[in-house]
Amino acid sequence: MIDTVKRPSFKEDALYKHIADTYFYQKNRPKFKKKKDIPPLNDLARVSMVSLALVVSLAILITMFSFSRRSYTDAVKKRIVGMKVIAILNKGSINRDLINTIQFRGYAKAGKSSIFKGMIILNNPQKYNWADMSIDFRFPIDVSSRDLSLSFRGNTGGEKINIVLRDTNNRSFRMDDISVPYNWSNKTIPLKKRGSNIDLTKVDHLRIETGYVGESASQKDSLINIMIYVKDINLIKEM
Repeated sequence: MIDTVKRPSFKEDALYKHIADTYFYQKNRPKFKKKKDIPPLNDLARVSMVSLALVVSLAILITMFSFSRRSYTDAVKKRIVGMKVIAILNKGSINRDLINTIQFRGYAKAGKSSIFKGMIILNNPQKYNWADMSIDFRFPIDVSSRDLSLSFRGNTGGEKINIVLRDTNNRSFRMDDISVPYNWSNKTIPLKKRGSNIDLTKVDHLRIETGYVGESASQKDSLINIMIYVKDINLIKEM
């Protein structure tokens, strides 16, 4: 006769589970977030005061610089009114008191245009594409009683340039096809009779544009590398 194996009673199972839960079960420890250190109120106040002082100091410096620059500009404006000759470019040296920006644009940037010692070189390697030297003044200039004088020459002679003046209302007039000689020469251009379409008392921009040399039929499709050398640009008061 085979004896059947006695199964443990329900109460015994419960007892064993209780013992296991009591002595062998480990509870997960609760996670505690680390508290961030909060700076004392005194430190926050000190940092805020230092930051505010820096901002105020910077604002004062900017204001003083702007006022100083504006005062200097006003002094320059008053000084040039009575000057017989206002030099925009003098032996290749730029009048920084008068000029805000001077730049080469169009194909003048792609060529050999540069501000060289003693002169400015305006180069246009593509005769049928535009190229110019652009000058923006720091403030409007009254040229109503002045002549424009240039000292310049061309690389081959016979090059053509256009001179453009523009006023503060963005109105302009153009002096076309000014012939440039091979040797250094001075050319004076009266402005009084030419500026009927703009306000000559408020001119803020001048530029020199390159044209092209006349060519024969065999040269029509060839490239002509235009080089203009400019040494002086002056505004001369009429006598």
